[in-house]
Amino acid sequence: QEARGNQEGAETRGNLKETRYRVTLSRAPIQGTMQLVHDIETAGFMSAETIEYKSAFVRGERTLNATIDLIAYELVKKE
Repeated sequence: QEARGNQEGAETRGNLKETRYRVTLSRAPIQGTMQLVHDIETAGFMSAETIEYKSAFVRGERTLNATIDLIAYELVKKE
């Protein structure tokens, strides 16, 4: 099981900073991956923009390879 994340860019719109990330999961358990997506969507400051996944059997267990593009939101003060 492996997970990697990279910042893809950031943009400020008014008082809201949007930072884009790409998270890549390899051979991740399905339940854990679905919990991660649920946590992202219910956090209140993040949302999943796109999710691509492919399932595979590894040592008799179904796992996922997934790419999740997400946006994290942050309030910023205007100067």
